[in-house]
Amino acid sequence: MTTIYRVENADDNGPYVPSDVTLRNGFDRNRHNNDDTHPGYFQDKILLYTVDNIRRYHFGFSNKRQLRTWFNIKERKFLSDIGYTINKYMVEAKHVVKSERQAVFLREHATFVEHYEVSEF
Repeated sequence: MTTIYRVENADDNGPYVPSDVTLRNGFDRNRHNNDDTHPGYFQDKILLYTVDNIRRYHFGFSNKRQLRTWFNIKERKFLSDIGYTINKYMVEAKHVVKSERQAVFLREHATFVEHYEVSEF
């Protein structure tokens, strides 16, 4: 089993789903629009060449370091202030693809373990 950490709101959406709110109000656009530090699906070569149908997958992190690197302290505070938490899931390894900066997983094969306040990270 593989541990996955995912930042989610009460509707189980990640912070990029309501992108007009989170990216505009709480994230440094220069950091989050940088292919080297925050690669999207097409820039992350491991995901691009391994995952056939990315729309089936949810994005998360395979460890706490990845999450802390992706979202800095200021951004984590902002996410906490607007109701996001960090949910921990266990997923069979065959339903997870890990890259250097992030991971994707099939939610239907994930088991929720616990949630953390974003400030705990």
